[in-house]
Amino acid sequence: MPNLMKLYYFDTEGYGEVSRLIFKFANVPFEDVRIPKTDWPAMKNEPRFLTQQIPILELANGKILGESKAIQYYLGKLYGFMGKDVFEDAKIQQYVFGLDDNGGAGKAIMLETDLAKKAELAKAFYVNVVVNILQNYTKFLNENGNNGHLVGDKLTVADLALYQALKTFMLFNIPIENEFPILSQFLVNMKEKVAKLSHA
Repeated sequence: MPNLMKLYYFDTEGYGEVSRLIFKFANVPFEDVRIPKTDWPAMKNEPRFLTQQIPILELANGKILGESKAIQYYLGKLYGFMGKDVFEDAKIQQYVFGLDDNGGAGKAIMLETDLAKKAELAKAFYVNVVVNILQNYTKFLNENGNNGHLVGDKLTVADLALYQALKTFMLFNIPIENEFPILSQFLVNMKEKVAKLSHA
């Protein structure tokens, strides 16, 4: 049996999930190495962890690739989840990077332990950051013909990144279903596609 690529990340979705989904949609076996957070301090100085951060992707030939979006781009190009030309590739990257334009506010909410402060941060996050993102990505879907994809007429890394972002926003009780129907339908459609993977 040939060596498989190994994706190293924590046992959560986070920055590793888009890459996991690319493997699954491509029907390509891989080693999903899920590191317990309690084990990470003792592991992070191993040579394979180039910057003491994860995710990393270890190729079958032993080469290492770090940074979540670099891994997504590599796997997307390898397995057909990027665009049909250089411009579409750039559009996909534009949409992927655009979802991170939140100044780290989402992470700050996750880390906050005081419930009152967490609620206050979540409200500010929605008003100051999320609404703008949701309005923009509604527009982007419409500009592409509202065909269920951000770029072209097939599933791309951009769609997977938007799917993960919307799932994360839902954790903060963002009213996507009531206020952003196009994104709500996109999320429903993507959930159905992902559910089919687990039953394939």
